[in-house]
Amino acid sequence: MTIDVRTLHLLEHAQRLEEAVRAVLPSVTNTEIREKNELAVEIHMGVIIGLTGDIKGKLVLSGVEDTFQGISEMMYGMRLEGAMLESFTGELGNMIGGNFSIMLSKINVSTDITAPTIIQGNARISGYRSGVLIKTLLQNNHQVEFYYLHEY
Repeated sequence: MTIDVRTLHLLEHAQRLEEAVRAVLPSVTNTEIREKNELAVEIHMGVIIGLTGDIKGKLVLSGVEDTFQGISEMMYGMRLEGAMLESFTGELGNMIGGNFSIMLSKINVSTDITAPTIIQGNARISGYRSGVLIKTLLQNNHQVEFYYLHEY
């Protein structure tokens, strides 16, 4: 079986994203990386961070409200709600996106991140050519999905 160069780069970048996630969320107990072949991503609550520079794409964090509340409780000792939870979700995206950008710079890939777009309610994201899904399980048994979507 032959793997093309783009797939190798995508998987290498996904490993860097996994490192960034673990740096920000030390409560990660398990991750699973897989190629995302469907042409759309369905999310209930999350955040989108644009990627610019050497690569063009999106980083998407997806979960449910209870998951993001659980993360806020693990990080800050309290479950956030309403506008505070939305703000926290965006900042979580910034922290992971910024760390991802730093991890990519270690392999000579120059990127920058855009301001977060917070999603609440059902949304469908499309318009990318390839992607990777990282399913992440946290100590509190919550699951967060991280999508790394490329726009070649």
